[in-house]
Amino acid sequence: MKKSVLVFLSVLLLLVAVPVSAFELTGDIWLLSDDQEQETNETPLSYHGELTLLGLGPVRAIVGADYNGKDTDFIHFFNLLFGKVKPESFSEYENAFHLIGGVNGRIRVDWPLFNGLSVVGSMGHRYAGSTYKSAGLTDYQVTSSLYGGTIYAAGLSLELMRGLVLSSIYEIGPSFSGVHETTGEGTWKSWDVGVQYRIPFFSVKAGYRDQHLQADVDSFSLSGVYFGAGIHF
Repeated sequence: MKKSVLVFLSVLLLLVAVPVSAFELTGDIWLLSDDQEQETNETPLSYHGELTLLGLGPVRAIVGADYNGKDTDFIHFFNLLFGKVKPESFSEYENAFHLIGGVNGRIRVDWPLFNGLSVVGSMGHRYAGSTYKSAGLTDYQVTSSLYGGTIYAAGLSLELMRGLVLSSIYEIGPSFSGVHETTGEGTWKSWDVGVQYRIPFFSVKAGYRDQHLQADVDSFSLSGVYFGAGIHF
């Protein structure tokens, strides 16, 4: 009994001493470079979202997702992730079809150094892939590939003023493997530089993001500026 009380008091003191946040949701619209429009369903828009499940001091548990494609084709994104892409479901598409997306989960640490400067590091797992159909194919030949692997990231963040933070993060996935029926290997890298302004319960952000998947079956590169907002408690 005495030991249980000591454990309870220790946890309570930790929660009181360390700032805890339970929820943060952010999303942004990603304006892709013009030269990528034809590759990505002829739309220069992509969507990115992140959910912070738990924050304990400088440590956060985060899940995220990326989607590039038409809003009406979102079901094919889930089919890609769960390995259920069916060629016959593309019979209505006479033109080229190209969907790109992925999900990730990671643990991130923002360790303060001095004068508002922090070093950022994270580790987690990411899945990324695409579904592609060439124009004019009548037999619904569809190429679908999904790769996954461990990701590592490092960077810096600087608080310019209260609530306004500038950050630059570089992420790599040195060894991605095919998932479901996808064969082969691949590598992942991304870079994100942006600024975020937080006030109680709300935040806004803007920046530039660059993502690359280099793989045996399929590869893609996406880059452009983004604008977004979020809520936090």
